[in-house]
Amino acid sequence: RRLMLKEEGHDDREKLIESFKRIFLKDAVKLYGEGERPDFAELKELIGDVLCSYKTYLINSSADANTEIDWDQYKMHVLVGAEMLNRGFTVEKLATTYMPRYSDGKANADTIEQRCRFFGYKMDYVASCRVFLPEQSIVNYIDYIKHEEHMRCLLAESDSLAQVERRLIISSNLNPTRQNVIPISVGRIALSGMRGMSAFESRHVIEGNDRIIDQLLKKHKDAFDIHFSYNTTDRTHRGFKMDTDEAINLLANFRFGNSTDAARKADTIRYLQYMKAEGLIGYVYFIQMASGAIRHRNFNKQTKRLDEGRGFLAGRSTAGKNIYPGDAAIVGGQETLTIQLHHIGLKGAAIDFPQQAYTLAIYYPEDLATTVCGNADYLINADYE
Repeated sequence: RRLMLKEEGHDDREKLIESFKRIFLKDAVKLYGEGERPDFAELKELIGDVLCSYKTYLINSSADANTEIDWDQYKMHVLVGAEMLNRGFTVEKLATTYMPRYSDGKANADTIEQRCRFFGYKMDYVASCRVFLPEQSIVNYIDYIKHEEHMRCLLAESDSLAQVERRLIISSNLNPTRQNVIPISVGRIALSGMRGMSAFESRHVIEGNDRIIDQLLKKHKDAFDIHFSYNTTDRTHRGFKMDTDEAINLLANFRFGNSTDAARKADTIRYLQYMKAEGLIGYVYFIQMASGAIRHRNFNKQTKRLDEGRGFLAGRSTAGKNIYPGDAAIVGGQETLTIQLHHIGLKGAAIDFPQQAYTLAIYYPEDLATTVCGNADYLINADYE
């Protein structure tokens, strides 16, 4: 403003105007339609008036701080503050935000949402809006938007709040809120990496899953066009791209008798529904491990679970001509989820118990990985982060 008050032709004044011109030609001119773009000479005459019509306000709790603002008194208002600007303070026609503040640890989703005044109904001048944030804050806000979009989608598809079941998909970078403001303990289930699931809890569960898989394999007997070969039958796998709706139907019908995997299944179905609705995916990879051959694993007939020391996913092996990367690396791609089908021989099962069973493993690629927050009592025994 001081430079603009200098006489016409003054070097400092002209340098300032030239800097405005560079900004105009590079960026600001894009705010106008092709047939509406003014020449810089037209705007040059207005720069001084605009720069001289602004006021800076200190917004805090001190006695001499500004708390009342007459938004019509000046063209521009510059607000500087911390906690009082953090939440609950209305800023009319906000255009530019500098927010250097960020959290050292995990940010709380509800807190950063209240800080993001640059969100909102500004479409009539959104091209003029600018936001300057630390890199971690940008990541947090992108994660928050994904969380909110999923929540909106879930609410739109639910007939009541009871159907939502108080479970939220949210990035592992964020906590939903401060623990001391909610009366329950919050647990998380990670939808990330390769996750093996247990479907051996009862004869009823196993035989029901047998029927579902038998029908699926008959339907798609000629569809397998993706192949993984590592010399032995146990390491020769096949797969195909399965439509998202069919994958959702498969998971919905496939039974798990334990609360952890039942919760994971339900949350994966919701996540698939959301990603399909948003156009993020159109298929998942379905991989039949060992091409249907039975792979034997130690089974505890008391707990109805496989040996905890190994599970059913085969590990990496360097023996033989080909290095086997391990079952966790057998995925169709990184652009969508992979569902692995495993046919397991239950070594040690009781005589009157099924001797073999199907189960699933699900791979969530890094770019699609997320977590589900919910009541820890509901997610009991889940693999918390």
